[in-house]
Amino acid sequence: MTDPVTVSDSFVQWLEIEGYGAFGNNIFINRIPLKARADSYVITTNGGQIVRRLITGEVVKQYLIQVQYRDTSNKDVDRKLFNLEERLNAKDCFYLEGFDVDYVSTAQFASSQDIDTEELQTGLLTVNVQLYRAPNSAPNIES
Repeated sequence: MTDPVTVSDSFVQWLEIEGYGAFGNNIFINRIPLKARADSYVITTNGGQIVRRLITGEVVKQYLIQVQYRDTSNKDVDRKLFNLEERLNAKDCFYLEGFDVDYVSTAQFASSQDIDTEELQTGLLTVNVQLYRAPNSAPNIES
């Protein structure tokens, strides 16, 4: 992912840098194509709620990033998401291009059979982040 604009874009770029895969290959935003690889991630981001307003008028916002991972084995799903959860909660935290990460916490949920593709297992990891973006640092999405 080049030139990330949104929180989802920046998170996908971080996943790529960390070696979890590549956007359009096994990492997707919001939905997964029918012919995608079995071992794929889907990133969905919700939020933007203001949690703190600084004296300068700048804001820190709360986002919930949902990471759904699917594969053919429950064991692989659990281990991949556990590894990702450990990495996200690591002491050095993680970096999102265009944002300052103020806070992060994660929760991993049990894996289960994919309701759309019965031979696959799916799992969910939620990432709660509070992000700050400096004024005038947001990219121009018009171009």
